[in-house]
Amino acid sequence: MPAPTPIPARPSTRRARVALARLGTLGTLALLLAGCAPYERDQQLIDLVRRGELGEARMQAVERSSPNTGDRDYLLDRYKIVALSLADGVPESSRTQRERLYDLLRTQGLNKDNTVGSFILGEGNARIWKGEPFEQAMAYCLIGAGDGIRGDWGNVRAAANNSLFLLRDFSGSLNGRSSSSDSLAGQEAVRRRVIDAASDDAASTGGDAQPFAYTPIASDFELGYVLKALANRAMKDTGELDETLATLEKVAPRLGDFAQTIRTGDFNCALIVDAGFAPTKVRTGPGGAIAAWDAAFGSTPDDAPLIVQAFAGDWQDRWTFPVITDTVRLARDLRWNNLEDLRLAKNALGDVAIVGGAVMAGASDDRSVQLAGLGLVLAGLAMKSTSGADTRHCELLPQRTYVALLRLPASDEAIGGTASTPVRLRVQIANRPETALLLPAVPRPRSGNIDLHYIRLPETGQPWQTADTVRYANDAAATSAAATNPADDLTPWILGGRCVRTPTDASVARMHAAGILTSLSPRDLQDLYREEGIRIVGLDDAGEFGMHILEGGTWLFTPAPGSTGFVRLFSQDHGPYTPRSARVRAIAEELARSRASSDRRD
Repeated sequence: MPAPTPIPARPSTRRARVALARLGTLGTLALLLAGCAPYERDQQLIDLVRRGELGEARMQAVERSSPNTGDRDYLLDRYKIVALSLADGVPESSRTQRERLYDLLRTQGLNKDNTVGSFILGEGNARIWKGEPFEQAMAYCLIGAGDGIRGDWGNVRAAANNSLFLLRDFSGSLNGRSSSSDSLAGQEAVRRRVIDAASDDAASTGGDAQPFAYTPIASDFELGYVLKALANRAMKDTGELDETLATLEKVAPRLGDFAQTIRTGDFNCALIVDAGFAPTKVRTGPGGAIAAWDAAFGSTPDDAPLIVQAFAGDWQDRWTFPVITDTVRLARDLRWNNLEDLRLAKNALGDVAIVGGAVMAGASDDRSVQLAGLGLVLAGLAMKSTSGADTRHCELLPQRTYVALLRLPASDEAIGGTASTPVRLRVQIANRPETALLLPAVPRPRSGNIDLHYIRLPETGQPWQTADTVRYANDAAATSAAATNPADDLTPWILGGRCVRTPTDASVARMHAAGILTSLSPRDLQDLYREEGIRIVGLDDAGEFGMHILEGGTWLFTPAPGSTGFVRLFSQDHGPYTPRSARVRAIAEELARSRASSDRRD
């Protein structure tokens, strides 16, 4: 029996199948290209910060940042640069970036049109990262700390005020249940309940209402209140100080004793100390549509206090301080998350559109109906491709922040027979010796002032962390423990000595008084640095400057003496300098011959 003759497909059906194939290919491409891949934490930066290699980390963050203000990661890049420059003790190296970050954080409507309709059309791939509310609050405090280091308490208060924005209470959507959870599954369940409630609200109002029903409530951001109170104390604004401390004690009763110390003003030095790493933002739930925070790759929260010891001449003291703010707590609390999306609903809508469109296209011989069904399939694919939660976050954010309030000898007090002896501070988290950091040359506060320092604790126990010696003379410590004779501390490092002070009139006068390089004026010495391709912060137009010459960079500066960057640079040896120019090489060789001749005579 002959095989039946195939019935030719009707032209419209054939065209529909061709269109289906083409649209299917386009849909697949949309799924692959338009989908927002989960954010990958920069493990190299994390490892550098963990080891305290903040100069290298800072430069890598700068090199990887986008200069394009329209780039969706523009703010995230600035956040990292500002955080690392502050940790490295050189906040002025990112002053422009800090101002830009501050301005953009305060910009309303940065990601415009938050209606349900705009979200379904692809919000996930177009949004400029602005961070979760807790990331924004921490950013404001970083910015304020940079101002506080240079004594600008007015800007500290302004930044702290901006960090204390109203939060959104979703308890109405949760039927009285807790808005936070420690486990990923618990966080997913909390978010799904809110998203379900939001989806119902949006459906009942035609889809264009603000998608989340919430009640504005006061912030419980402890660090913001602490910085605001410190600024009020420094500015002697006792009225606002009392109000701020009363709120701090209300939102964080555990900090009652700490608040009382600020109230009495029995301190003249404050340390902001960051440690560990914030949790990782991950996708969970159907289609990865829900964001949650996993501490597995961050740092484990605990209540371990900060221990600070201080030494100056024959004086010493010791204090302990509680954790002020834990970012793990904030990340897992629904009030500190944006929740501006409807990703779960969007993912489900994508499934409905794909199935409904496929049925429509396959069940009808009408070309217009088939094409309409294919359009639904493609729309469903597009919705699903952008339904994955945006997991971008600042992985350099600390897990915990301490604030230490110290009463140090003032600069006009004679300690151990001298009023110029700097203070040595040893800072460590209790029972974690790998976090110990010894700051060997912290300047003593002037009478009536409150000094602010920022410290990012390393956590790998590098030898330089507790070396207790300054190995190079610098602008904060004029002598070094490594000098074999006094001339070493006065001879520039680029000429074979151990001095990396700024070549000013005063420092050159000290060289001349010791009979060193008497033929060189301050301008001559500055020109020697420039012949080597070295730029001098404070004398050259620095702007955003790079790594120090001790670490192979081309910049001469002294980090803030109360910073991790200061300790890393000056509490370990870096080896001799190799001159680049013929003139510097000749002068260095002549000094070496003169030193050798002097040693033989001795």
